[in-house]
Amino acid sequence: MSIPGNGFDASDNNGEILIANWPVKAYYTPDAVQNYKIGNTNYIVTANEGDEKDLSGFSERTTVGASTYTLDPAVFPQASVLKASYNLGRFRVSNATGNTDGDADFEEMAALGARSFSIFNADTRQIVYDSGDRFERYIAANHPLIFNADNESNTVKSRSRAKGPEPEGIALGNINGQTYAFITLERTGGVMVYNITDPNNPTFTDYKHSRMTSAYGGDNGPEGITYIAPSNTTTGKGYVIVANEISGTLSMYEVAGANTLATGEVKTEKPTFNMFPNPVAKGNTLYFNRAQDYELYDMSGKLLSKEKMH
Repeated sequence: MSIPGNGFDASDNNGEILIANWPVKAYYTPDAVQNYKIGNTNYIVTANEGDEKDLSGFSERTTVGASTYTLDPAVFPQASVLKASYNLGRFRVSNATGNTDGDADFEEMAALGARSFSIFNADTRQIVYDSGDRFERYIAANHPLIFNADNESNTVKSRSRAKGPEPEGIALGNINGQTYAFITLERTGGVMVYNITDPNNPTFTDYKHSRMTSAYGGDNGPEGITYIAPSNTTTGKGYVIVANEISGTLSMYEVAGANTLATGEVKTEKPTFNMFPNPVAKGNTLYFNRAQDYELYDMSGKLLSKEKMH
């Protein structure tokens, strides 16, 4: 999670969305796993939720800021900065791994869950794609009212210190000759849709949620998900059905096209134009939540870039 494209929002205590890289490693520890075949090659798709052991007799759950979690000063000379509550201090990690030399401190920080979905070549057992921080970046730009919210409240960023949106379930569907992955987000809610016909280059196509944002309610805590092909319905349309654990409800999404879901989504977010991160440092990528004419200036008023969308 320290390389570009694998950033994450790490704190529930800094008052703003800050998707950044930190010196943390993450175990995928996926929940749902699906498989499909393209040509003669088999692929595995994983929802990288993460799940630490937290039992009555043993718990590996701790935080970077815990007094019992000592960082090796040779590896982390800035440990006091990392342990600040507005940085990694409240971020959950495992104390069962990371002490690579068996002494009293940790040379690596290891988290459970990568906040992403991945595709592996099942024949070579090599990873060919990982969505990295795309889920968090999309929600931040387009649905900030539920960014890293829990499935039991609408408090923004309440899950940033843990596993973020928590990719949970996966269903695959073949639609008009294209393979799509429907991925539920257990905490944030809703379904991410990706075209994974090219396993090396999946493309984001849609996201829908049916939780409420004006007040807590709607469909919360998606777990199981299934895709029903048009050939198996009386309407001749495809559907995605989601079982929501917390609200005890079912969500049914009609596949309105090859790449979109239709539903009675309940929300109060107004159409906005968002940039992230803002400000942006030289050499980093500036993201926009939709196509837009723009002119980009530095702090001195110098025009850096402009583009007109058609």
